[in-house]
Amino acid sequence: MTYNKEEIFNLLSKFNFGFGFDDSRMDELAAYLASQKFLFTYDFGVTKAVIIPKGADYVIKIPFEGYYNLSNHFYNFTEANDKDGWDYCREEADRYKFLSDNPLKECFAETYFLGYIDHYPIYIQEKCSPFNYNKNSKTKEEKKMIQPYLRHYTSRGVDLNTNWCIDFRNYYGEELFNYFLYFIDRYKWGDDLSSDNVGYKCGRPVVIDFAGFRD
Repeated sequence: MTYNKEEIFNLLSKFNFGFGFDDSRMDELAAYLASQKFLFTYDFGVTKAVIIPKGADYVIKIPFEGYYNLSNHFYNFTEANDKDGWDYCREEADRYKFLSDNPLKECFAETYFLGYIDHYPIYIQEKCSPFNYNKNSKTKEEKKMIQPYLRHYTSRGVDLNTNWCIDFRNYYGEELFNYFLYFIDRYKWGDDLSSDNVGYKCGRPVVIDFAGFRD
């Protein structure tokens, strides 16, 4: 990845994340970034925002603190595996660090803690192409072949996209694929690896969102 930490911090430093940063404030964040003449797109899920700078090889990830219920009461996330319990981006960065000497490291998108902006954590991840059903369709024979590998793990709560798994096995080989399935089951990393959370880096299958979700 090629990025300038100071430029990223200067860009975000005037935005008030404050208390209760959640998905309801994404329009506000997008409007602020546009006012800075910053070219970008964005995406978000339940636990984090993803800012995608135009022409860059990285994305900026910003964790949500929690969510507002229908009564407009804010609830903090509590089940992320860090000292505060709410920062799922931190869990993702910690998990990537955990993989430092593991052959599976190349199967997960490079992810790091970048720093704090007014006590609010900011993260960075290498930019990857998202999974696309139209581009990554598979034959009935390929799907039938992969099912014996997946059946045991899906019965244990592992959530995996069949088509992406076929690409994973074809790219990395059967031995690493089997180890990947064992690993995500052993360490409980496989509860939220749907098609939204996997993708490709220059044709290499990678997991792009691997913090899971337990709240």
